[in-house]
Amino acid sequence: MKNGYLSTTMKMIKLERKNGIALIQVLLISAIISVISLYISQNARKQVAMAIVAKQKAEALIISHSTESEIIFELLTSSKGRADTATVNWNFHGDLFSFSNDNKAMDVKLSIQDRSALINLHYPDRDNLLKLLEQSGLSALKARDIVASLIDWQKARNSNVSSQKTRGGNIPYIGDFIHVESVDQKIIELLQRNATLHRGANFNPMLSPFELLSALTNSSTAMAVISERKSGTLTKNKFVSITKLEENENSIFYPSNLLKITISSSVGKSNVEKQFNIDLFPYASSSAPPFNILSITK
Repeated sequence: MKNGYLSTTMKMIKLERKNGIALIQVLLISAIISVISLYISQNARKQVAMAIVAKQKAEALIISHSTESEIIFELLTSSKGRADTATVNWNFHGDLFSFSNDNKAMDVKLSIQDRSALINLHYPDRDNLLKLLEQSGLSALKARDIVASLIDWQKARNSNVSSQKTRGGNIPYIGDFIHVESVDQKIIELLQRNATLHRGANFNPMLSPFELLSALTNSSTAMAVISERKSGTLTKNKFVSITKLEENENSIFYPSNLLKITISSSVGKSNVEKQFNIDLFPYASSSAPPFNILSITK
């Protein structure tokens, strides 16, 4: 009797152990399945988010290309800034402005800089370039040395003449000037904001950036010009009155068709920026293209 009771008890203990082990296994399997499900769910959300970003990026690219075509068309067919044209609220001195579109989910910003208002680094006006460098804080002596080096570095020369990393021709990229003695990254950035490698028109300081205007006049005069620009009241006569600068054989206070355009289009969290230099020829003959895109940066 006693032996039978012990046997039954042992069987019950073994059964309980098996049930406990089975329960633990079930719990472990449930935990593993839960972790896998959570991973799959998170991965699916990431994939969906990536797909949305990719879609938005594609839409932003399409908007950028479409905006570029619209801008070029308006510039070729409209007089800049006329009240009866789409360009009435545009500016050509590099300030950012919104480009109107019917889709409110799309955000398009434009910056258009007339390149005739910048210093041409291939054939620079020495005085203007000196003033710009001195205005940035360089001494007159160092500024003169840098201007001389920038000009000399682009001159054609014999291949066996090399006091520094010799270019011997016009540069294709402003950043190349970093190889010129005494030119550092700060000067490169100054030139990128106030100079160009693509210009063929007379200088027009009416549309110059603040830094260059300050160098040509002074900071208070430049601020007065900027204020007139923002209010939309700057005219040639007002500019001459404020700055005391006069037109001459090298300077004409009239906008050119040589432009640097930056397009920034945003859809959701995706943003696309494109910058290009363009020459416009509104009166080109049928055999000649009406515009020429010189360089593109994305």
